[in-house]
Amino acid sequence: MGGELEITDHCTYVLDRHGEIHYLLGWSPEEVRWDAARGVIVFRNPLYRDPPGVVVELHDGQQYVFGGGIFGLPDDAAFGDAWTVPPDPSCSAPFGWGVDEVEPQE
Repeated sequence: MGGELEITDHCTYVLDRHGEIHYLLGWSPEEVRWDAARGVIVFRNPLYRDPPGVVVELHDGQQYVFGGGIFGLPDDAAFGDAWTVPPDPSCSAPFGWGVDEVEPQE
């Protein structure tokens, strides 16, 4: 899925390519960190990618393609207790997207 990254004080979203749907992004803690000094997300793509382990810096307002898939939000009973760290209660979106790889969109 591709679209524009939105970084807020507590949440990260992607607005789809059609500008219609916000997805709340979920990240693997082993692959992502927040660089507060620079205001960027630093994501390490998985080792199975070619080339493996490429680090991508994600900036608010930029376009990216996110690999992964839709997941239920914390209030979705079907999702259960699978959150490593649940999102801030102020985060709201109709869908969640579990990120497993990132590529800048040109």
